[in-house]
Amino acid sequence: MPARKINNSWYCDTYFNGKRIRIKSPHDTRNGAIAYERIVIERLMDGKPIKADNRPTKETTFQEFAKTWLDNYVKANNRLSEITRKESVFNCNLLPFFGSLPLKEITNRKVEEYKAMRLNKICVKTLKNEVSMLRTCLSTAVEWEYLDTMPSIKMPKAPETSINWLPENDCDKLLQATDGMLHDMIFLAIKTGLRFGELIALEWPDFNFDNKTLTINKSIVLNERNTTKSGKVRYIPLTASVCDYFSIIKQNSGLVFHEPNGDFVHQKRICYHLEQAYKKAGLAPHGWHTLRHSFASHLVSKGASILAIKELLGHSDIKTTLVYAHLAPSITTSTIALLT
Repeated sequence: MPARKINNSWYCDTYFNGKRIRIKSPHDTRNGAIAYERIVIERLMDGKPIKADNRPTKETTFQEFAKTWLDNYVKANNRLSEITRKESVFNCNLLPFFGSLPLKEITNRKVEEYKAMRLNKICVKTLKNEVSMLRTCLSTAVEWEYLDTMPSIKMPKAPETSINWLPENDCDKLLQATDGMLHDMIFLAIKTGLRFGELIALEWPDFNFDNKTLTINKSIVLNERNTTKSGKVRYIPLTASVCDYFSIIKQNSGLVFHEPNGDFVHQKRICYHLEQAYKKAGLAPHGWHTLRHSFASHLVSKGASILAIKELLGHSDIKTTLVYAHLAPSITTSTIALLT
């Protein structure tokens, strides 16, 4: 067992050459202890000590630590899509700028230089995500004793998030401009708010037409089955129109949506056809996520609870769902009316 909790602290608990090794993890979580166990084994295999004198040299470069962090922390705590995204950000952006610097030389000033350089190429929201990854990486370097103190890093202030969504009459136009599998995918996305990966992972047993519910317990990420983004199973009630439509074409097993050869739907190909459908319907082109936004926006504008929408969308944090709150302006008016 590589990790064990003792007196509210997590320990790396493993064996090496027949000898039991138990040492407190500098990162006080189960996944952190598991990741630290890999570091301990690696040091033992290299003949290095793991006691008080095992602090890495302060001249460790950002590139050297970043590889350790990606291999031992990111891969232990993130889904495949997030691992791929972080590796891309590090390899394409953070490492070319900070890679050769010793960790102790990554100062607030250097981070500000990076922010100024990147803002000429990307939006504030993207920069905020990159700086957040850098800050988490350096914070772990402090916890793992690769770095003495954490530099003061100010997060860029991103503007309020805006969303694109389609009014119900535009949704009808889009559906009228499509047929076949594309029509069915759009129809279900608008009525359930599924993410694209969840949509193409659906199997016929996920439909329960008797109870009028749809079970969402998996997603396709980089052409592989994975958990949902939140890692949780959720159940979405189905409208009568959805049940009537899909109960007619249902199968006993297999994927609901798939390529002619049975493979998972290719996102690039289906997105191209979606773009053509928007044009045919006389609408400005949008991506698949706009259909998810439309589902939530329709509900909010009709007075649905933000908490209920959070559960339907599978958001981990209600702050994510609150981007739709402005579509329900009558809420404040009705609330004040209670004072009469």
